[in-house]
Amino acid sequence: MYFEEVDFCRRAAAAGWKCWYMPESRVVHLVGAVSQISDNRKHRRRRPPYWFESRRRYFVKNHGRFYATLADLAFLIGFACWRLRRFIQRKDDTDPPRLLLDSIAHSVFFRGWVV
Repeated sequence: MYFEEVDFCRRAAAAGWKCWYMPESRVVHLVGAVSQISDNRKHRRRRPPYWFESRRRYFVKNHGRFYATLADLAFLIGFACWRLRRFIQRKDDTDPPRLLLDSIAHSVFFRGWVV
């Protein structure tokens, strides 16, 4: 539902399938309609564990342990810097609850490289 789509497209391209761009097509994407994690009409929701697991599995499977570790490290450092900047600038907190802590808990540093 999250990184599985990216994985599917990656495998299709590797199998030689062509991608077609159809500018006349229209798609209505109801953000968070299934999981409701990004539905701004309601209060902010905590990301479910499967979101983090999907991300970690994608990077380990397709890019290897080293790249997955770097991706987690880059996200954690970048997000921590964003939180600090937002605090200093007194900006509203629009992030899902516990996103940084959940990201750490579901990273390769705590969950390993199991695919």
